[in-house]
Amino acid sequence: MKLEDKVVLAGALGTVAGLALLIPRIAKAKIAEYSVVLLAEPEQVELKVDENKLNTPKLIELSEGKHHFIAPKISLNLLTKYEFYAWIVNGKVASYKPETDLEISGDTAIKALYIFAGKYPEFIVLI
Repeated sequence: MKLEDKVVLAGALGTVAGLALLIPRIAKAKIAEYSVVLLAEPEQVELKVDENKLNTPKLIELSEGKHHFIAPKISLNLLTKYEFYAWIVNGKVASYKPETDLEISGDTAIKALYIFAGKYPEFIVLI
């Protein structure tokens, strides 16, 4: 075997050995997770976060990166209705769309803000 071939073989073996040590460490590396306080106004609303239904108020853990949030239409009783207004992230408006992606990069407070949209017509049942 030529000297050049021995050098290439030694380099290849060194690379394989280095990867064998590095891969388990990469596999164990944990993606950063942050505390997210999920709120709504009015208070008790069922929101979706990454297709998971969650009732507010709720403290959850989310990984760093984008997450999908959905705020449904709500009616707290038979007479009142509310419409989604905005997503408030750490005190600032982040989106006016009821379905949006929000970036999580640290501990965060997220509020789904609704506004009163009126009353349903009252009805009288005659017997």
